[in-house]
Amino acid sequence: MSEPVPAELQVARRQFLELVGPVRPELHRYCARLTGSVVGGEDIVQEALARVFYEVSQSLEVPALRPLLFRVAHNAAIDFCRRYEQRHVEPVDSVPEALQVSEERDPEGVRAALARFVSLPLRQRSAVILKDVLGFTLEEIAQTTGMSVLAVKAALVRGREGLRQGAAQPEGAPVSLAPEELARLRRYAALFNARDWDGLRALLADECQLELVSQAKRQGRQVGGYFQRYAELPAVRLVPGLLEGRPALAVHDPADSERPAWFILLGWSAERVATIRDYRYASHIAAEAAFVPAYAPGMPGFSGPVAAREKRPHPFGGLSRLHLRTPNTRGTSEMKAFATKTSIRAQPETLWALLTDAAGYPQWNTTVDKVEGRIAPGEKVKVFAKLTPGRAFPVKVVTFEPNQRMVWSSGMPLGLFKGERTFTLTPKGAGEMEFSMREEFTGLLSPLITRSIPDLQPAFDEFAEALKRRAERG
Repeated sequence: MSEPVPAELQVARRQFLELVGPVRPELHRYCARLTGSVVGGEDIVQEALARVFYEVSQSLEVPALRPLLFRVAHNAAIDFCRRYEQRHVEPVDSVPEALQVSEERDPEGVRAALARFVSLPLRQRSAVILKDVLGFTLEEIAQTTGMSVLAVKAALVRGREGLRQGAAQPEGAPVSLAPEELARLRRYAALFNARDWDGLRALLADECQLELVSQAKRQGRQVGGYFQRYAELPAVRLVPGLLEGRPALAVHDPADSERPAWFILLGWSAERVATIRDYRYASHIAAEAAFVPAYAPGMPGFSGPVAAREKRPHPFGGLSRLHLRTPNTRGTSEMKAFATKTSIRAQPETLWALLTDAAGYPQWNTTVDKVEGRIAPGEKVKVFAKLTPGRAFPVKVVTFEPNQRMVWSSGMPLGLFKGERTFTLTPKGAGEMEFSMREEFTGLLSPLITRSIPDLQPAFDEFAEALKRRAERG
Protein backbone atom coordinates (compact mmCIF):
# COMPACT_ATOMS: atom_id res chain seq x y z
CA MET A 1 0.00 0.00 0.00
CA SER A 2 1.31 3.43 -0.93
CA GLU A 3 1.93 5.98 1.82
CA PRO A 4 0.00 9.29 1.94
CA VAL A 5 1.83 12.44 0.90
CA PRO A 6 3.08 14.18 4.09
CA ALA A 7 1.08 17.24 5.11
CA GLU A 8 4.31 19.27 5.38
CA LEU A 9 5.00 18.74 1.69
CA GLN A 10 1.52 19.88 0.72
CA VAL A 11 1.89 23.00 2.87
CA ALA A 12 5.29 23.82 1.33
CA ARG A 13 3.86 23.40 -2.15
CA ARG A 14 0.89 25.69 -1.42
CA GLN A 15 3.21 28.32 0.01
CA PHE A 16 5.41 28.14 -3.08
CA LEU A 17 2.42 28.49 -5.43
CA GLU A 18 1.28 31.54 -3.46
CA LEU A 19 4.73 33.10 -3.94
CA VAL A 20 4.76 32.55 -7.71
CA GLY A 21 1.04 33.17 -8.25
CA PRO A 22 1.37 36.80 -9.43
CA VAL A 23 3.96 35.82 -12.07
CA ARG A 24 2.20 32.77 -13.54
CA PRO A 25 -0.20 34.44 -16.01
CA GLU A 26 2.63 36.53 -17.48
CA LEU A 27 4.91 33.49 -17.59
CA HIS A 28 2.21 31.56 -19.43
CA ARG A 29 1.79 34.33 -22.00
CA TYR A 30 5.49 33.97 -22.81
CA CYS A 31 5.55 30.17 -22.95
CA ALA A 32 2.30 29.93 -24.92
CA ARG A 33 3.72 32.17 -27.63
CA LEU A 34 7.03 30.33 -27.73
CA THR A 35 5.23 27.00 -28.24
CA GLY A 36 2.29 28.38 -30.21
CA SER A 37 -0.13 26.67 -27.83
CA VAL A 38 -1.86 27.59 -24.57
CA VAL A 39 -1.78 23.93 -23.53
CA GLY A 40 1.86 23.44 -24.49
CA GLY A 41 2.73 26.73 -22.81
CA GLU A 42 1.16 25.60 -19.54
CA ASP A 43 3.12 22.33 -19.70
CA ILE A 44 6.32 24.36 -19.89
CA VAL A 45 5.15 26.55 -16.97
CA GLN A 46 4.53 23.44 -14.86
CA GLU A 47 8.00 22.12 -15.65
CA ALA A 48 9.58 25.47 -14.78
CA LEU A 49 7.69 25.63 -11.47
CA ALA A 50 8.96 22.16 -10.53
CA ARG A 51 12.57 23.13 -11.28
CA VAL A 52 12.34 26.44 -9.41
CA PHE A 53 10.63 24.77 -6.43
CA TYR A 54 13.65 22.47 -6.17
CA GLU A 55 16.12 25.34 -6.56
CA VAL A 56 14.37 27.53 -3.97
CA SER A 57 14.34 24.64 -1.47
CA GLN A 58 18.15 24.64 -1.55
CA SER A 59 18.47 28.36 -0.84
CA LEU A 60 18.70 30.07 2.53
CA GLU A 61 16.44 32.90 1.35
CA VAL A 62 13.90 33.31 -1.45
CA PRO A 63 15.62 34.66 -4.61
CA ALA A 64 14.07 37.18 -7.01
CA LEU A 65 11.42 34.86 -8.44
CA ARG A 66 10.33 36.71 -11.60
CA PRO A 67 13.72 36.70 -13.39
CA LEU A 68 14.46 33.19 -12.12
CA LEU A 69 11.13 31.81 -13.36
CA PHE A 70 11.47 33.43 -16.77
CA ARG A 71 15.04 32.22 -17.19
CA VAL A 72 14.17 28.63 -16.25
CA ALA A 73 10.99 28.61 -18.34
CA HIS A 74 12.87 30.10 -21.30
CA ASN A 75 15.49 27.35 -21.20
CA ALA A 76 12.87 24.60 -20.83
CA ALA A 77 10.79 25.97 -23.72
CA ILE A 78 13.80 26.44 -26.00
CA ASP A 79 14.99 22.88 -25.32
CA PHE A 80 11.55 21.52 -26.15
CA CYS A 81 11.11 23.67 -29.25
CA ARG A 82 14.47 22.61 -30.63
CA ARG A 83 13.55 18.95 -30.24
CA TYR A 84 10.32 19.42 -32.19
CA GLU A 85 11.20 22.17 -34.65
CA GLN A 86 14.11 21.08 -36.79
CA ARG A 87 13.45 23.95 -39.18
CA HIS A 88 14.35 26.48 -36.49
CA VAL A 89 18.00 25.60 -36.06
CA GLU A 90 19.39 29.10 -36.50
CA PRO A 91 22.75 30.42 -37.60
CA VAL A 92 24.04 33.30 -35.50
CA ASP A 93 24.00 36.25 -37.88
CA SER A 94 26.59 39.00 -37.86
CA VAL A 95 25.19 42.04 -36.07
CA PRO A 96 26.11 45.61 -37.05
CA GLU A 97 27.29 47.66 -34.07
CA ALA A 98 25.20 50.67 -35.10
CA LEU A 99 21.93 48.71 -35.37
CA GLN A 100 18.98 50.91 -34.40
CA VAL A 101 15.87 49.38 -32.83
CA SER A 102 12.83 51.02 -31.30
CA GLU A 103 12.58 50.33 -27.58
CA GLU A 104 8.85 51.09 -27.67
CA ARG A 105 6.52 48.08 -27.69
CA ASP A 106 5.42 47.18 -31.22
CA PRO A 107 1.60 46.86 -31.31
CA GLU A 108 1.89 44.17 -34.01
CA GLY A 109 3.44 41.84 -31.44
CA VAL A 110 0.56 42.42 -29.00
CA ARG A 111 -2.08 41.77 -31.68
CA ALA A 112 -0.44 38.70 -33.20
CA ALA A 113 -2.13 35.34 -32.67
CA LEU A 114 -0.18 32.55 -31.01
CA ALA A 115 0.28 30.67 -34.28
CA ARG A 116 2.02 33.63 -35.88
CA PHE A 117 4.89 33.50 -33.40
CA VAL A 118 5.64 29.85 -34.22
CA SER A 119 6.64 30.92 -37.73
CA LEU A 120 9.60 32.89 -36.33
CA PRO A 121 13.00 31.37 -35.51
CA LEU A 122 13.44 30.84 -31.77
CA ARG A 123 15.73 33.77 -30.97
CA GLN A 124 13.52 36.22 -32.84
CA ARG A 125 10.38 34.71 -31.35
CA SER A 126 11.69 35.02 -27.80
CA ALA A 127 12.92 38.59 -28.22
CA VAL A 128 9.65 39.83 -29.76
CA ILE A 129 7.46 38.19 -27.11
CA LEU A 130 9.50 39.48 -24.19
CA LYS A 131 9.72 43.00 -25.60
CA ASP A 132 6.46 43.67 -27.41
CA VAL A 133 4.06 41.45 -25.46
CA LEU A 134 5.51 41.56 -21.93
CA GLY A 135 7.37 44.87 -21.98
CA PHE A 136 10.83 43.66 -20.92
CA THR A 137 13.78 46.00 -21.33
CA LEU A 138 16.58 45.00 -23.70
CA GLU A 139 18.79 44.23 -20.69
CA GLU A 140 16.11 42.02 -19.10
CA ILE A 141 15.71 40.12 -22.37
CA ALA A 142 19.46 39.57 -22.53
CA GLN A 143 19.48 38.29 -18.94
CA THR A 144 16.58 35.91 -19.61
CA THR A 145 17.78 34.51 -22.94
CA GLY A 146 21.56 34.62 -22.55
CA MET A 147 21.93 36.77 -25.68
CA SER A 148 23.93 39.96 -25.78
CA VAL A 149 21.98 43.24 -25.93
CA LEU A 150 23.22 43.72 -29.49
CA ALA A 151 21.96 40.25 -30.47
CA VAL A 152 18.62 41.04 -28.82
CA LYS A 153 18.32 44.16 -30.99
CA ALA A 154 19.01 42.16 -34.14
CA ALA A 155 16.49 39.50 -33.18
CA LEU A 156 13.86 42.18 -32.50
CA VAL A 157 14.35 43.87 -35.87
CA ARG A 158 14.12 40.60 -37.81
CA GLY A 159 11.35 39.15 -35.65
CA ARG A 160 9.14 42.21 -35.96
CA GLU A 161 9.56 42.16 -39.72
CA GLY A 162 8.72 38.46 -39.79
CA LEU A 163 5.50 39.06 -37.85
CA ARG A 164 4.42 41.78 -40.27
CA GLN A 165 5.04 39.49 -43.23
CA GLY A 166 3.12 36.69 -41.51
CA ALA A 167 0.11 38.96 -41.01
CA ALA A 168 -0.42 38.99 -44.77
CA GLN A 169 -0.66 35.17 -45.01
CA PRO A 170 -4.15 33.68 -45.56
CA GLU A 171 -5.86 31.61 -42.90
CA GLY A 172 -5.55 27.84 -43.10
CA ALA A 173 -8.22 25.37 -44.03
CA PRO A 174 -10.77 24.37 -41.40
CA VAL A 175 -10.18 21.32 -39.24
CA SER A 176 -12.76 18.73 -38.35
CA LEU A 177 -13.86 16.95 -35.23
CA ALA A 178 -14.54 13.30 -36.05
CA PRO A 179 -18.16 12.21 -35.40
CA GLU A 180 -17.12 9.57 -32.84
CA GLU A 181 -15.00 12.12 -30.94
CA LEU A 182 -17.87 14.59 -30.94
CA ALA A 183 -20.27 11.91 -29.69
CA ARG A 184 -17.98 11.08 -26.74
CA LEU A 185 -17.60 14.72 -25.76
CA ARG A 186 -21.35 15.34 -26.03
CA ARG A 187 -22.11 12.29 -23.89
CA TYR A 188 -19.70 13.43 -21.16
CA ALA A 189 -20.97 17.04 -21.32
CA ALA A 190 -24.62 15.95 -21.19
CA LEU A 191 -24.04 13.85 -18.05
CA PHE A 192 -22.03 16.66 -16.45
CA ASN A 193 -24.56 19.38 -17.26
CA ALA A 194 -27.35 17.15 -15.87
CA ARG A 195 -25.18 16.74 -12.73
CA ASP A 196 -25.41 12.97 -13.16
CA TRP A 197 -22.26 12.21 -11.17
CA ASP A 198 -22.93 8.48 -10.93
CA GLY A 199 -23.30 8.35 -14.70
CA LEU A 200 -19.92 10.09 -15.10
CA ARG A 201 -18.25 7.73 -12.63
CA ALA A 202 -19.56 4.81 -14.69
CA LEU A 203 -17.73 6.24 -17.72
CA LEU A 204 -14.33 6.14 -15.99
CA ALA A 205 -11.81 3.45 -16.85
CA ASP A 206 -10.63 1.37 -13.89
CA GLU A 207 -7.20 3.03 -13.87
CA CYS A 208 -8.33 6.47 -15.00
CA GLN A 209 -5.75 9.19 -14.33
CA LEU A 210 -6.80 12.67 -13.22
CA GLU A 211 -4.66 15.79 -13.27
CA LEU A 212 -6.01 18.98 -11.76
CA VAL A 213 -3.26 21.03 -13.34
CA SER A 214 -1.04 22.67 -10.71
CA GLN A 215 -3.20 21.28 -7.91
CA ALA A 216 -3.49 17.50 -7.59
CA LYS A 217 -3.17 14.12 -9.32
CA ARG A 218 -5.31 11.05 -8.70
CA GLN A 219 -5.68 7.57 -10.15
CA GLY A 220 -8.18 4.73 -10.11
CA ARG A 221 -10.85 4.87 -7.42
CA GLN A 222 -9.51 8.20 -6.15
CA VAL A 223 -10.78 9.89 -9.33
CA GLY A 224 -14.42 9.31 -8.35
CA GLY A 225 -14.16 11.99 -5.66
CA TYR A 226 -13.27 14.56 -8.33
CA PHE A 227 -16.93 15.00 -9.22
CA GLN A 228 -17.91 15.61 -5.59
CA ARG A 229 -16.15 18.98 -5.69
CA TYR A 230 -18.14 20.02 -8.76
CA ALA A 231 -21.33 18.79 -7.06
CA GLU A 232 -20.67 21.22 -4.18
CA LEU A 233 -20.21 24.21 -6.51
CA PRO A 234 -22.82 26.33 -8.25
CA ALA A 235 -23.63 24.77 -11.61
CA VAL A 236 -21.15 25.28 -14.41
CA ARG A 237 -21.72 24.32 -18.05
CA LEU A 238 -19.58 22.18 -20.36
CA VAL A 239 -19.46 22.84 -24.11
CA PRO A 240 -17.73 20.40 -26.51
CA GLY A 241 -15.46 21.75 -29.21
CA LEU A 242 -11.89 22.13 -30.39
CA LEU A 243 -9.10 23.73 -28.37
CA GLU A 244 -6.20 24.48 -30.71
CA GLY A 245 -7.36 21.71 -32.99
CA ARG A 246 -7.81 19.03 -30.31
CA PRO A 247 -11.10 17.75 -28.82
CA ALA A 248 -11.87 19.55 -25.56
CA LEU A 249 -14.59 20.70 -23.20
CA ALA A 250 -14.95 24.38 -22.39
CA VAL A 251 -16.14 25.13 -18.85
CA HIS A 252 -18.45 28.14 -18.54
CA ASP A 253 -18.59 29.61 -15.04
CA PRO A 254 -21.17 30.90 -14.38
CA ALA A 255 -23.19 28.61 -16.64
CA ASP A 256 -24.68 31.47 -18.68
CA SER A 257 -21.33 33.19 -19.37
CA GLU A 258 -20.27 33.69 -22.97
CA ARG A 259 -16.54 32.98 -22.64
CA PRO A 260 -15.01 29.78 -21.25
CA ALA A 261 -13.43 30.10 -17.81
CA TRP A 262 -11.18 27.05 -18.23
CA PHE A 263 -10.94 23.77 -20.18
CA ILE A 264 -10.95 20.02 -19.68
CA LEU A 265 -9.10 17.56 -21.92
CA LEU A 266 -10.17 13.91 -21.99
CA GLY A 267 -8.41 10.79 -23.18
CA TRP A 268 -10.42 7.72 -24.12
CA SER A 269 -9.88 3.96 -24.14
CA ALA A 270 -12.58 1.62 -25.43
CA GLU A 271 -15.29 4.27 -24.98
CA ARG A 272 -14.28 4.93 -21.38
CA VAL A 273 -12.46 7.93 -19.96
CA ALA A 274 -8.80 7.03 -19.42
CA THR A 275 -7.40 10.49 -18.61
CA ILE A 276 -8.82 13.79 -17.39
CA ARG A 277 -6.80 16.99 -17.47
CA ASP A 278 -8.71 19.83 -15.79
CA TYR A 279 -7.32 23.38 -16.01
CA ARG A 280 -9.56 24.87 -13.31
CA TYR A 281 -6.52 25.90 -11.23
CA ALA A 282 -4.66 27.17 -14.30
CA SER A 283 -7.54 29.20 -15.70
CA HIS A 284 -5.18 31.87 -17.04
CA ILE A 285 -4.79 29.76 -20.18
CA ALA A 286 -8.36 30.66 -21.19
CA ALA A 287 -7.48 34.30 -21.81
CA GLU A 288 -5.94 33.58 -25.22
CA ALA A 289 -7.16 30.10 -26.03
CA ALA A 290 -8.34 29.38 -29.59
CA PHE A 291 -11.54 27.44 -28.85
CA VAL A 292 -14.33 26.80 -31.35
CA PRO A 293 -17.52 25.29 -29.87
CA ALA A 294 -19.18 22.29 -31.47
CA TYR A 295 -22.41 24.22 -32.02
CA ALA A 296 -20.61 26.60 -34.42
CA PRO A 297 -21.74 26.77 -38.08
CA GLY A 298 -20.79 23.64 -39.96
CA MET A 299 -22.04 21.07 -37.43
CA PRO A 300 -22.53 18.11 -37.34
CA GLY A 301 -18.95 16.93 -37.70
CA PHE A 302 -17.83 20.46 -36.90
CA SER A 303 -15.84 22.68 -39.16
CA GLY A 304 -14.60 26.08 -38.10
CA PRO A 305 -11.92 28.65 -38.92
CA VAL A 306 -8.52 28.10 -37.35
CA ALA A 307 -5.09 29.60 -37.70
CA ALA A 308 -2.78 28.64 -40.55
CA ARG A 309 -0.73 26.30 -38.37
CA GLU A 310 -3.68 23.88 -38.17
CA LYS A 311 -3.14 22.87 -41.81
CA ARG A 312 -0.65 20.34 -40.39
CA PRO A 313 -0.37 18.53 -37.04
CA HIS A 314 0.77 20.99 -34.43
CA PRO A 315 4.36 20.23 -33.33
CA PHE A 316 3.26 20.47 -29.70
CA GLY A 317 0.07 18.49 -30.06
CA GLY A 318 1.43 15.63 -27.98
CA LEU A 319 2.90 17.73 -25.17
CA SER A 320 -0.01 17.40 -22.79
CA ARG A 321 -0.16 13.66 -23.40
CA LEU A 322 3.43 13.36 -22.24
CA HIS A 323 2.37 14.76 -18.89
CA LEU A 324 -0.76 12.64 -18.68
CA ARG A 325 1.34 9.51 -18.82
CA THR A 326 3.94 10.52 -16.24
CA PRO A 327 1.91 10.71 -12.99
CA ASN A 328 2.40 7.74 -10.68
CA THR A 329 0.35 7.58 -7.53
CA ARG A 330 1.34 4.09 -6.46
CA GLY A 331 4.38 5.09 -4.47
CA THR A 332 7.01 4.52 -7.16
CA SER A 333 8.92 7.03 -9.26
CA GLU A 334 11.04 7.12 -12.35
CA MET A 335 14.79 6.74 -11.78
CA LYS A 336 17.76 8.07 -13.70
CA ALA A 337 21.30 6.88 -12.95
CA PHE A 338 24.96 7.15 -14.01
CA ALA A 339 27.74 4.71 -13.07
CA THR A 340 31.41 3.96 -13.70
CA LYS A 341 34.07 1.58 -12.41
CA THR A 342 37.74 0.80 -12.94
CA SER A 343 40.53 -1.41 -11.54
CA ILE A 344 43.27 0.45 -9.67
CA ARG A 345 46.60 -0.98 -8.48
CA ALA A 346 46.67 0.68 -5.05
CA GLN A 347 45.89 0.06 -1.41
CA PRO A 348 42.36 0.88 -0.16
CA GLU A 349 43.84 3.34 2.38
CA THR A 350 45.41 5.31 -0.47
CA LEU A 351 42.15 5.54 -2.41
CA TRP A 352 40.14 6.40 0.70
CA ALA A 353 42.53 9.20 1.60
CA LEU A 354 42.10 10.74 -1.86
CA LEU A 355 38.30 10.41 -1.83
CA THR A 356 37.91 11.99 1.61
CA ASP A 357 40.40 14.89 1.28
CA ALA A 358 38.11 17.74 0.23
CA ALA A 359 40.86 20.34 -0.14
CA GLY A 360 42.94 17.98 -2.29
CA TYR A 361 40.32 17.25 -4.96
CA PRO A 362 41.42 19.95 -7.44
CA GLN A 363 44.98 18.57 -7.38
CA TRP A 364 43.97 15.30 -9.03
CA ASN A 365 40.27 15.40 -9.95
CA THR A 366 39.80 17.04 -13.33
CA THR A 367 35.98 17.11 -13.01
CA VAL A 368 35.71 19.52 -10.07
CA ASP A 369 36.87 23.07 -9.41
CA LYS A 370 36.80 22.67 -5.63
CA VAL A 371 35.13 20.90 -2.72
CA GLU A 372 34.28 22.92 0.39
CA GLY A 373 33.76 21.39 3.82
CA ARG A 374 34.93 18.26 5.63
CA ILE A 375 34.21 14.83 4.16
CA ALA A 376 33.29 12.96 7.32
CA PRO A 377 30.23 11.15 8.77
CA GLY A 378 27.16 13.41 8.87
CA GLU A 379 29.02 16.44 7.46
CA LYS A 380 27.69 18.72 4.73
CA VAL A 381 29.92 19.42 1.74
CA LYS A 382 29.66 21.75 -1.27
CA VAL A 383 30.90 20.43 -4.61
CA PHE A 384 31.72 22.83 -7.46
CA ALA A 385 31.78 20.85 -10.72
CA LYS A 386 33.49 22.01 -13.92
CA LEU A 387 30.37 20.97 -15.83
CA THR A 388 28.43 23.81 -14.13
CA PRO A 389 30.98 26.57 -13.39
CA GLY A 390 30.32 28.67 -10.28
CA ARG A 391 27.41 26.58 -9.03
CA ALA A 392 27.62 24.76 -5.71
CA PHE A 393 25.98 21.38 -5.15
CA PRO A 394 25.40 20.79 -1.42
CA VAL A 395 25.54 17.15 -0.31
CA LYS A 396 25.55 15.33 3.01
CA VAL A 397 27.78 12.38 3.87
CA VAL A 398 25.17 9.83 4.98
CA THR A 399 27.31 6.66 4.87
CA PHE A 400 30.98 6.50 5.83
CA GLU A 401 32.62 3.06 6.01
CA PRO A 402 36.41 3.67 5.91
CA ASN A 403 38.23 1.98 3.02
CA GLN A 404 34.97 0.43 1.79
CA ARG A 405 31.96 2.60 1.04
CA MET A 406 30.74 6.22 1.18
CA VAL A 407 27.41 7.79 0.17
CA TRP A 408 26.66 11.45 -0.55
CA SER A 409 22.99 12.48 -0.58
CA SER A 410 21.14 15.64 -1.63
CA GLY A 411 17.70 16.71 -2.75
CA MET A 412 14.33 17.94 -1.57
CA PRO A 413 12.64 17.00 1.70
CA LEU A 414 9.93 14.35 2.06
CA GLY A 415 11.11 12.31 -0.93
CA LEU A 416 10.10 14.83 -3.60
CA PHE A 417 13.52 14.55 -5.29
CA LYS A 418 16.72 12.82 -4.22
CA GLY A 419 20.18 12.37 -5.67
CA GLU A 420 22.48 9.79 -4.08
CA ARG A 421 26.11 9.13 -5.09
CA THR A 422 27.79 5.96 -3.82
CA PHE A 423 31.57 5.33 -3.83
CA THR A 424 32.61 1.69 -3.36
CA LEU A 425 36.05 0.05 -2.96
CA THR A 426 36.20 -3.72 -3.51
CA PRO A 427 39.39 -5.86 -3.19
CA LYS A 428 40.28 -7.84 -6.33
CA GLY A 429 43.48 -9.52 -5.10
CA ALA A 430 47.09 -9.17 -6.26
CA GLY A 431 47.22 -5.61 -4.94
CA GLU A 432 44.27 -4.37 -7.04
CA MET A 433 41.06 -2.63 -5.98
CA GLU A 434 37.90 -2.07 -7.96
CA PHE A 435 36.59 1.47 -7.64
CA SER A 436 32.94 2.07 -8.56
CA MET A 437 30.82 5.22 -8.42
CA ARG A 438 27.08 5.36 -9.04
CA GLU A 439 24.54 8.18 -8.76
CA GLU A 440 20.79 7.67 -8.77
CA PHE A 441 18.03 10.29 -8.99
CA THR A 442 14.63 9.35 -7.58
CA GLY A 443 11.49 10.97 -6.18
CA LEU A 444 8.09 12.24 -7.25
CA LEU A 445 9.57 15.14 -9.22
CA SER A 446 12.41 13.09 -10.70
CA PRO A 447 10.82 12.75 -14.19
CA LEU A 448 10.67 16.55 -14.47
CA ILE A 449 13.89 17.60 -12.79
CA THR A 450 16.14 15.02 -14.46
CA ARG A 451 15.27 16.52 -17.85
CA SER A 452 17.52 19.44 -16.96
CA ILE A 453 20.41 17.26 -15.76
CA PRO A 454 23.09 16.96 -18.47
CA ASP A 455 24.74 13.68 -19.48
CA LEU A 456 27.09 12.99 -16.56
CA GLN A 457 28.60 9.79 -17.98
CA PRO A 458 31.73 11.40 -19.50
CA ALA A 459 32.41 13.21 -16.21
CA PHE A 460 31.93 9.96 -14.25
CA ASP A 461 34.39 8.10 -16.49
CA GLU A 462 36.87 10.97 -16.24
CA PHE A 463 36.54 10.96 -12.41
CA ALA A 464 37.47 7.26 -12.27
CA GLU A 465 40.42 7.65 -14.63
CA ALA A 466 41.74 10.66 -12.72
CA LEU A 467 41.56 8.73 -9.45
CA LYS A 468 43.38 5.79 -11.04
CA ARG A 469 46.17 8.00 -12.40
CA ARG A 470 46.72 9.76 -9.07
CA ALA A 471 46.61 6.59 -6.92
CA GLU A 472 48.92 4.53 -9.12
CA ARG A 473 51.41 7.39 -9.32
CA GLY A 474 51.89 7.09 -5.55
